[in-house]
Amino acid sequence: MQGDEARVLLGFPPNSRPNASQVKAAYKRKVWECHPDLFPVGRKTDAESKFKLISEAYTYLLSDRASFDSFEEYIQGSSVFVGACDK
Repeated sequence: MQGDEARVLLGFPPNSRPNASQVKAAYKRKVWECHPDLFPVGRKTDAESKFKLISEAYTYLLSDRASFDSFEEYIQGSSVFVGACDK
């Protein structure tokens, strides 16, 4: 899962940088919208797959990988590091 995809699944704009409390609040909202126990039997499998995606997005955004991706995006957009090692 990529960072933009995870952010969109939880309701954030693709290039946003939500903090941990915002991610947790968004996760709680989304979980209530698609919790499998709240759906009839015929729609339960769709709800389960959506629930798993939202859980994966939540885990991703709170992981170290998300922090690394944000830092990597920052470095790529920064001119401070351009040519720093060139001689």
